Amino acid sequence: MSALSESNSSASQANSNMRLYPRRVRLGGFVMNQEKTLEFALRLLGENYPPNCITSASCDIDCKLMELRAPGIIAFRGVGEDFNDIAWMVVTQAARFDGYKDMPQHLIPQFVEGETETKVRELLRRNVGFKDTDYKFKTVLD
Repeated sequence: MSALSESNSSASQANSNMRLYPRRVRLGGFVMNQEKTLEFALRLLGENYPPNCITSASCDIDCKLMELRAPGIIAFRGVGEDFNDIAWMVVTQAARFDGYKDMPQHLIPQFVEGETETKVRELLRRNVGFKDTDYKFKTVLD
């Protein structure tokens, strides 16, 4: 067996032993960090949440956005694989997708900002006082 064949065989075996955890939905929207999420809660709800209450803050933000019937907003929720590195997203787009955990970003079809996102940006600017640099439009798997 040649060195190249051995190398390919080892790589195939490693790949077949790797477990792929399914991610069935693509989400698109505006992602912000924990600090901005707590600031969002303060500005939107008038509540000052301590950092250890980020989950409560995000639930309350989601409820308020649904109550306001903000155009184009599907949800406000955490996104990410590890709770310690979670980001928070104003979800504006969602679609079924057959992906997997840690899938390379270049293999995931990316959502494109449209009219809905323009309205949400305006809402974040006008009602919350955020600048475009306070969040980033992204596509993630869930």
